[in-house]
Amino acid sequence: NEANVPGVLKLPNSLQDGDIITVFLYLDKRSTKFSINIYAKDDEILMHVDFRPVSDVVVFNSVENGWWQTEQRVQFPDHVKDRSVMEVTITVLSTCYSLDINRKFLAKFYHRIPASEATFIKFLDESTTKYMKWLNVRLPDNTMLPGKQFPLWPNDFSWHRSDKVMQPNGKTCIVFNEPLDKKGSQWYGNMLCWTNTKDSITLDWSYSGPLKDKWCTQIYQDRIGWRDNYLCLEPFSPYHFSWSTEGPVEGEECIKFGGDDWDNSYLCGRSDDGKPVVTYFEEVGSTQLEFTEQLDHALFYKTLEDAKKECFNRTDCTAIQEEMTDDNNIYTLRTLSRLLASKSHEITWIICLENCQYLEIGDDS
Repeated sequence: NEANVPGVLKLPNSLQDGDIITVFLYLDKRSTKFSINIYAKDDEILMHVDFRPVSDVVVFNSVENGWWQTEQRVQFPDHVKDRSVMEVTITVLSTCYSLDINRKFLAKFYHRIPASEATFIKFLDESTTKYMKWLNVRLPDNTMLPGKQFPLWPNDFSWHRSDKVMQPNGKTCIVFNEPLDKKGSQWYGNMLCWTNTKDSITLDWSYSGPLKDKWCTQIYQDRIGWRDNYLCLEPFSPYHFSWSTEGPVEGEECIKFGGDDWDNSYLCGRSDDGKPVVTYFEEVGSTQLEFTEQLDHALFYKTLEDAKKECFNRTDCTAIQEEMTDDNNIYTLRTLSRLLASKSHEITWIICLENCQYLEIGDDS
């Protein structure tokens, strides 16, 4: 299979009003065509979202009784950076699907078939290139496959005020410091903290504008002159923060911040933020990758778990290849190409969504 690995995810429950599906992918704008498809059955697609970066267009459609219906086209979002992580958020509403790209509204697609008839989602890369990569996906029900254990919003987060910058036991904290505020002011020793879990998260604080290549939320308060302070997340983070100085945001879960001057300030997020994403490696036994180049020749890993962890953190890694040596087997990071049967019984692991049923294994003769 020359393209990146597509996948099919069965929905554990029918879609309901308010359900959210979030898809993360690595985008190179040389990609020609890839799509997200919500199916009722094989010949019935409730919503087909076809991304065509080269043509600068996103095409929406549906299939009823095997026949394509009327297309709806919008411009490909210009705020998406080339060679970056792209987040597609699909919110199920009573009359339509609402799509956001990188947390900005793109379009609505009105129901032609009831959303309650949805049974599975198919992710396709129909490009002739290898420029995009499905990273992971979060479904309304996150118990389908084992995922990472992140702190849950808001239960595992809290705001702490102290005369000393000291982290509470069992928690990790980030200090909201501002150089203009001197020791003794209300912001010295004020922290956002979260419960330590199996998988750590990375939050960064900036008092001089948003950080490059991160997703940042402005933390502002005109009353005391805070205008360039930001709380920043890693790309494809499991959190979606918003800030309000006018009380809690409707429909979100919020934590109250600050002291007397911040009496109506809240950090808010979705109630399911932090739940696991669905991504895993599929073992394809006795295979090797044809003409694939190892990423970072100086790097190899003694354990499969170490290799998986590093591969997840990279946008150019879609596979792990087992290498047999005289002493021990080692694991190298790879970009997926065509799979071949391995005469030396090497093993390949490939990033998939739910399954790798589309993989074809060729003959290495």
